Amino acid sequence: MPFPPPRDTLLPPIPFTPPWLGRGTVRLFAILAEKAGVDRVSVPIPPGATARSVLERLAWQHPALAAFLPSCRVAKDDRFLAADDPVRPGEEVSVIPPVSGG
Repeated sequence: MPFPPPRDTLLPPIPFTPPWLGRGTVRLFAILAEKAGVDRVSVPIPPGATARSVLERLAWQHPALAAFLPSCRVAKDDRFLAADDPVRPGEEVSVIPPVSGG
């Protein structure tokens, strides 16, 4: 399946957090923060969530970010996560776009 998945294959936004579904914080940097208009967002974190599923939920909640997310890295606790690494409710992750310098 392409990343991000087509919007019609994802769950719709969750307007409230059911008791069984936790939330996590996603920090946004550079172009991501600019496009979202904020530098932190709260996303639902279901049981079994991974770094990839957090990006998918982020793309759903903020469609303006979807084009940038495939090239971004997810970090937690000062290390980059693999796509299948777990993300648990209550955790904070950072989504970092590619950077260049000179």
